Amino acid sequence: MAEGDLFRTQGVSTHRAGPSLAVEFDSAELTEAGFTDVVEIGHGGFGTVYRATQPDLDRTVAVKVLTAELDDENQARFEREQRAMGRLTGHPHILPILEIGHTHTGRPYLV
Repeated sequence: MAEGDLFRTQGVSTHRAGPSLAVEFDSAELTEAGFTDVVEIGHGGFGTVYRATQPDLDRTVAVKVLTAELDDENQARFEREQRAMGRLTGHPHILPILEIGHTHTGRPYLV
């Protein structure tokens, strides 16, 4: 069985996204949203993930920011992802959603 066949039988998509439609994002927007020590740790065609600190709670968090075009389709997709992840609780390999918000330029993020 080919790798793609195994993923399909397990419900995993092997579709590769086309060229990235990511727009410029200045991580300083996360600093303005109250995070400190912001460092990029990963990115894809849809979003960028940063390690950051929430100083008020003295904790390190991962912050995913939508960096794809801010069109209606991508906004809806990001909101669906937020809701789906919010329903997933109690699994040792899935981090809980701690916060959702928007940067001052309207770019959505989830923590």
